[in-house]
Amino acid sequence: MNEGRVIGLVSGKGGVGKTSVCVNLGIALSQLGNEVTLIDTDLSASNLGVYMGRYDHPVKIHEVLSGEATFQEAMFRHPTGRQRPRRLHG
Repeated sequence: MNEGRVIGLVSGKGGVGKTSVCVNLGIALSQLGNEVTLIDTDLSASNLGVYMGRYDHPVKIHEVLSGEATFQEAMFRHPTGRQRPRRLHG
């Protein structure tokens, strides 16, 4: 079994392109055959859903962190044919 890798994109300033880089890197890695999970942990201005075409996912990272929902309930499988990349809404 291959071990996974974690790539974190962080910045204290908004609007610098973290989500754009995250989505494009995730797509590129997915196209190379990697299993990809994108997690948006911005508790105040999460917009990964906008980039991935999903605006209304009912379970957010808040519910997972508070124990009200599971990680699996918060997952959204993007309809790319290969069901990748996967992401967790913030």
